[in-house]
Amino acid sequence: MKHIKLILALGLSVLSFVSHLQADELGRSFIRQHGPFFHLLFWQKAELEASYALSPDRKEDGGPGEYDMQEFAANLDAPVALDGNRFFRVGLQYGQRSYDFADVPAAATNFESRTFNKIGLGFGMGSFISSDTLLMGNFRPGLYSDLENGFDVDHFQYYGDGMIVHRMNPGALILAGIRMDETFDEVPILPFVGLRLLSNDGKLHISLTLPIELQVGYSVNQSVHFYTRAALAGEEYTASINGGDDEMRVSVQDRRVGVGSFLWLADFVHIKIEGGAEMGSQLNFKLRNAGQFSGDIKPGAYLQAGLGFAF
Repeated sequence: MKHIKLILALGLSVLSFVSHLQADELGRSFIRQHGPFFHLLFWQKAELEASYALSPDRKEDGGPGEYDMQEFAANLDAPVALDGNRFFRVGLQYGQRSYDFADVPAAATNFESRTFNKIGLGFGMGSFISSDTLLMGNFRPGLYSDLENGFDVDHFQYYGDGMIVHRMNPGALILAGIRMDETFDEVPILPFVGLRLLSNDGKLHISLTLPIELQVGYSVNQSVHFYTRAALAGEEYTASINGGDDEMRVSVQDRRVGVGSFLWLADFVHIKIEGGAEMGSQLNFKLRNAGQFSGDIKPGAYLQAGLGFAF
């Protein structure tokens, strides 16, 4: 929790600085010109978000492994206008996936508990080549490790994405791009295509990014919003074993289907609640004869709560 508070404090400081930059005439002009485009692309997005998720009573499918998992995360992704059509993005990411594992004495990876940490930065650029067409790229280097025995360069991962987005009319846009991450294990480069739709009254929003996410949202009013979504995510960490003498890779793939709600308490603060099921998720200890967690996790419930700050 100490690290979460530190990242939140740092994120709020950066957000305050970026908000000051955006408050000048250049920032205001950029928002007036391109705000509707970004609302269509990133529905209900907040620049700084903190969340807590719980996945209890999870069991390995076909193996002896069991765990409860708690996840704390904080993420900052803030744009800064460079001129009327170009912007820079700065980001910070911090996450903790804390596992409480069941005792499996026969397994070489018999951990009582283990926390996998994510500490990362984000850098990006975007340019409108016309009022309806955006080119954008992001680079997200980060440390992914349990930090049980310190860290070295092998614990770093280098994720990123690039895309082109074209708005066909005020309520529809299409996109295509390539991303580098661990959404699918052993698939480091993933092409994707997407579609965004917004109803004429602005209440219904559909976000489709194949093969990663589908979300349908509905706005009751300016403060209350509901949604349902199916999403895939993945990361790979380095974990110490044998008292720190050796290491192994741990691959995590989350596959979630749920429903949730945003409640905006003010123009710049919202709370978020989401719950649903994990189906097809994986936890893979990449070690020969690990004795547990070689792939699929049985379906189970999850719950997530978050707080967001926007400007």
